[in-house]
Amino acid sequence: MKVIGWARISPKRGAIILALWLCAVALYFQNYLLGFTVLLILSFMHVVLEFPLNHRSFREIGGHLRAKSARVLPT
Repeated sequence: MKVIGWARISPKRGAIILALWLCAVALYFQNYLLGFTVLLILSFMHVVLEFPLNHRSFREIGGHLRAKSARVLPT
């Protein structure tokens, strides 16, 4: 099962990802504290911005489980 699908990423997008990663590493080498702070902020933003998606996922999973249990249990 391929979750991320790295093989499907276009070469242009792969180059952009590689360039961003190299910039992050260069920032660490230039100033460790600044690099750590910038990437920590980006990491927190990633988590916070995923909250709506997580809420929607949990709501849909709950709906599927309720529908499945309603079909299994006699009423």
